Amino acid sequence: MVAEYKMEKDCEEAQRADNRNALAKAKKLGKEAHAAVKAQLAQERAATSKAKKTEKLRVIAKQKAEKARLAAESKAKQAEARVRIYLKDSEA
Repeated sequence: MVAEYKMEKDCEEAQRADNRNALAKAKKLGKEAHAAVKAQLAQERAATSKAKKTEKLRVIAKQKAEKARLAAESKAKQAEARVRIYLKDSEA
C-alpha cells in the first residue's frame, strides 16, 4: 500500500515536470501555442480528477455493498438462532 502511494506520487511529480517542460517549450513558440498547451493540460487534469472521483465512488460503493451483505448474513443467523430456540422450547 505504501509502495503504491509512493509510486503514484512519483508518477504525479514526473507528470508535473513534463507539463512544465511542455509549457516552457510552447511559450517559446508564442502566446497561442502556450494557451493551447495550457488548455490541453487543464483538460487532462480535469479528466484525471474525474477518473479519480469515479474510482473513489466505486470503491465506496463496493465497501457499502460488502457491509450490507455482512449485516444481512448476521441478521439471518440471528433469525435462525431465534427459530431454533423457539423450536427447542416448543418441543420441551
